[in-house]
Formats: sequence, C-alpha cells, structure tokens
Amino acid sequence: MVLMTDYELFNLNELNGWIIGSEFEKNTPFYSSLFQLGRTNYLYPWKDPKFHYHTESIEIYLVLQGELWVIVDEIAVILKEKSILLVQPGIFHSVIGGKGLIQHFGMKIPSMEDKKIIKEEKDDYENKIEKITKSGFNQSPYKQLDRNHGFIADLKEESNINCWLIGLWEVKYKTEKFCFAYINFDTLEEKNAHIHQDHFHYHSESTEWYFTFKNSQELLVNDTIVKVPEGYLLKIPKGIPHKQISMSFPFEGATIRTPIQDDKIILS
Repeated sequence: MVLMTDYELFNLNELNGWIIGSEFEKNTPFYSSLFQLGRTNYLYPWKDPKFHYHTESIEIYLVLQGELWVIVDEIAVILKEKSILLVQPGIFHSVIGGKGLIQHFGMKIPSMEDKKIIKEEKDDYENKIEKITKSGFNQSPYKQLDRNHGFIADLKEESNINCWLIGLWEVKYKTEKFCFAYINFDTLEEKNAHIHQDHFHYHSESTEWYFTFKNSQELLVNDTIVKVPEGYLLKIPKGIPHKQISMSFPFEGATIRTPIQDDKIILS
C-alpha cells in the first residue's frame, strides 16, 4: 500500500480474504470503519458452513469471473461473470457453490461486527439448501429479489454501466448507505461521448474509492497525478480535491462512495 496524506493506494493483486475493514477483523491488513473489502482471486468454488445475516450492514457480492451460487432468503441465485448482488441487513444468505475459477469482491458497508450465524444442525442446513434449489436457480437479472431483501444486476447490460447504479437520486436501486457505479469504456471516443464529465471536486463528509479492474486510470489528487494500475484501489478521503483525468482503453473499473451525503463541492 502507498500511504500519502491525501490518498491511499492499495495493490490488491495476489491478495485473498478480507483486505480492508475495521478493528474487529484482526487479520485485515488495512483499516476502514466505513467499508469492508474482501477478495477471492481465481479460487475454486466454495460453500459457506452455515446461513448468516448482518444486523446493520449491507453485503455486496461483485463477480468478475466464474459463477457464484448464493441463496438469499428462499431464493437460489446464480451470479454469472460481471454481475452484482446486494443483500440487505437481516436477510439470511449463504454461498453454496459455483463454477470455474472465481474472481470476486465481497464488501460490507459499513464495516462492523454484526454477523449472526443461523444455528442449525448440518443436516438441517443441507436439507434447506436442497429444498430451496429443487425448483431451480434464478438466473435472470430481470427477475428481481424482493426490494426489501436485496438487488441483482447484470453488469453487461448497457443500462447498468457508466452511471450510478446503486445509491440515492436517479438510480436502479436506492440505499442510503453507499453509491456504486460500474465503469466500462472500450475507447476514448466512447468515454468522451458519455454525458457525465468529471470536475475537480471534493466531498465534505464522504470517502470515494476508485477500483481498476482492467488497464489503468489516472486521477489528479490535489496537485499530484496518481496512477491506479490494473488490480489497484485508490481511496480518496473526505475533504481532498480530486478529478479523474485519463484512462487507458479498454477500461473497466468501479467507483464507490460512502456514506451517502449531498456533499460534493465543485472547484473552479
């Protein structure tokens, strides 16, 4: 990790498990109370030992490669490559398998010790999985979960990319805890044709996180140009002026802001 006064730059390549989180995750190398981040870096499918839920935090599964199979409440979901699942607090869920080598990011917002395990015998757990999956998996991104339970989106769908997908205001799924945008531009011309143009700005209360999944991007942070290569994550704390100034193409990445505040200050 590169630690500067104005930003933090994390090299996520080759890392597995929880990477960023609050102090209750004793093996997490980097600290944040706002945002907990974990990663599986091309691992074979796995299965959680029990169902669980979170009392306060939202859990997000962002799948970049492979398939992840998850039960959310009473629905079995297949998360295919380039898809995202959001699970609301209080909703039981469990990873029950997958297909192929899986690269995915797991996130909890905020980062806190609120995981509750559903206590049941192993046979009861397996029987519940068998009962729920007997009728098949929900593979369609258009067949949504109950909005009080969560949200699924196909990130290959044009209407879900290069915009705020999750958050407040004009989004597909509303939550007051964070904003999420998946960014995917093949060419500079495609990016320039996009209606959103970044301005030099800062946030008075919220922190922004810039992921690079493919190629690289550069941001001006105060008076420093910071390159965010493939597999890196840039954290911009509140109060720090910044602007995205370039990308190498084809580019793929994501931006997260938490907590959600109407606190963007545009600078001349």
